[in-house]
Amino acid sequence: MTKLLPVPRRFRFWAIRESRRIAWTLFLLVCLVICIDSFGFVKFYFERDFETEFNYPLNVPNFPELVKSFGKGEQVNIHPINQNYSRIKFLDNENAKCVEEDPIGLLILVKSAPNYFDKRAVIRATWGHPSYLQNISRSISHTSPLISCLQQGAGRNKRSFDPLIKPVFQIKLVFLIGQQNHESTSARNVLPTMTTTTTPLPSDILLAQLDNSIESQLLKNNRKDKAPSQTIAALLQHSQAKKRLTKDESNFNKIYNFRESSVDDEILKHNDIVRAEFIDSYINNTFKTMMGIRFAVEKCSNFQFVFLVDDDMHINIKNLVRYLEYPREYPFVNNNVNFNSNEEGVHKKTHCNTLAANNLYAGKLLTTTRPVRYKLVSKWYLSLEEWKYNLFPPYLPAAAILMSKSVVQDFYFASFYTEHFRFDDVYLGLLAYKMNITPTNSNYFYVCHSPNGRCPDSNADSGHTVLTANSYEDPMKYVIARHGLNSVEELYSFWQEQKTNGNLDL
Repeated sequence: MTKLLPVPRRFRFWAIRESRRIAWTLFLLVCLVICIDSFGFVKFYFERDFETEFNYPLNVPNFPELVKSFGKGEQVNIHPINQNYSRIKFLDNENAKCVEEDPIGLLILVKSAPNYFDKRAVIRATWGHPSYLQNISRSISHTSPLISCLQQGAGRNKRSFDPLIKPVFQIKLVFLIGQQNHESTSARNVLPTMTTTTTPLPSDILLAQLDNSIESQLLKNNRKDKAPSQTIAALLQHSQAKKRLTKDESNFNKIYNFRESSVDDEILKHNDIVRAEFIDSYINNTFKTMMGIRFAVEKCSNFQFVFLVDDDMHINIKNLVRYLEYPREYPFVNNNVNFNSNEEGVHKKTHCNTLAANNLYAGKLLTTTRPVRYKLVSKWYLSLEEWKYNLFPPYLPAAAILMSKSVVQDFYFASFYTEHFRFDDVYLGLLAYKMNITPTNSNYFYVCHSPNGRCPDSNADSGHTVLTANSYEDPMKYVIARHGLNSVEELYSFWQEQKTNGNLDL
């Protein structure tokens, strides 16, 4: 038997040193690979050029003609590839169904969440208060291009335009919500979700009670669109209570039943909530948006315009209506034009082609937005499998989007032939791109993630520039939508500030 020679001590030290060096090298290589993958350096290299290589299913010749024929119920040779949105079940849809005989000038769809009772309460008591919306409706002049064009398209329903009975240009507001994870097993199976199930807390019972009491005060004490000082005090009390309450994971069933009954009670009380059977989460935003568009097309079809907004927004309804009257000129408008005069026939025709012919898809236009390839950044990360191009199509942030009737209809029917995409604003931009619908930009939609919601003006060609405030003019005077008011206090105090500054006066 051969005797093994002892390993020299110097060699053993060398072997240990080399093994450590190799281990560190491998560790650094793994870290480098993780960093490259996390920051998307390789993905940038494999992206395709949007301008020259765009091809998003379904890609067929004459796509707009196919969608138009499908929407009219005509025979088509290509079957829909996406029926996810049309198969979602509406819950309580009878409660929020529009009365078919009542023509609606503006249908406002507010994207909310099941547990955001307080935000909905504040909206109902401020810019979304029924009396305030009706006052705005009644303030629209009979010579307005909105009225002229709506009457032109009313046809046999012209009898409905009787200002002695109701406002000619009616405004209706509804909230869009889905379901929480624990509310429906079937909802969990209908749509994919990446959200984690969170156990409701007993403290939610007190919070919901506070929510309901605040809502009652807001609606009971709101007279002439003014809420008393005790209302904001209640809101502050509610916010402080949220901070004081401790978390406890017991009594799950008790909380679940209370939360469910609260939403049901809210629906019965206000008749302004559209609820559908899907899990309400950020990743399902496109389902919520398309649910609202479907509601407009199928359940509330007697409308002229749809305004899709988030529930952390302040909307100046007066400015919004003014923008609808003159979308190309706003805020520089000619108040001397009489749209019922034969002498202004050409001007009238131009506006009616924009309004009644339904060519309006308006908001803050973003034209050179790149997809996020950095995994560490978060919820906006997109893999190449989800979106393989270097740019998104031109789109409007979903915080505030204004659409005329045929645009809403085109979006709904085009979705049957367009694969699902999880970012709702990009998806609508994708539908517009495929349908050859040109977005209209307005810098008066403050919908970006900035301190005051204002977006940079350099990435879109706007028909006008934002008015610069002088020593006596409020810079918010002409703003239509203001994003980023995340708390109840911010929503209410900003409304009060705008009232004080006279920006809401009719």
